[in-house]
Amino acid sequence: MSKVFPSIKAAAITDIPAGSIVSFQRSGRLLHAIVTDQTLNESRSLVILNLAMQDRPAVTYIENWRNPESVLTYCDSRFEISLDQNKIDPLGQNSWETAGALLAIDDQVYIRAYHDTTFGDYKLINVEGGAVYSGRQTNRFWSFLAWKIWIRDPTSKCDTMLLEFDVSQLRQSTG
Repeated sequence: MSKVFPSIKAAAITDIPAGSIVSFQRSGRLLHAIVTDQTLNESRSLVILNLAMQDRPAVTYIENWRNPESVLTYCDSRFEISLDQNKIDPLGQNSWETAGALLAIDDQVYIRAYHDTTFGDYKLINVEGGAVYSGRQTNRFWSFLAWKIWIRDPTSKCDTMLLEFDVSQLRQSTG
């Protein structure tokens, strides 16, 4: 029997479990996203991780995404946080509103995503379960400004990188 790597599944966005990493094509570009636990009728809220739109951050929360075609999900993915001291911001003092930063709050890791509202807003989404953070704002967190998403091949015990994110590279390229 043949094995396929990476282990993938094509399905409707509403059938994908919250916290999953998905890919889909939009305007000729492959986009990667985290599926959230927020649903409404036949739509699902997502965190796009590599949006390439002028005047929008790469990591953006899209509310009630209506995507009738299927998405591709990866069955064994994981985030890897950079521990380079230049990519860590204790208490988020230098990255308070930086979209794409990963935040460690207690024993959970959230991604800060830009949310398009009149005054600009940010949402925190748990990278493991897709839950939108609903707790009080806290000053007890650490920000991580660089990360990667890896897809695991359990057969050969190796990883393939799906996406790499670094806040400082984004600031240099857009500023």
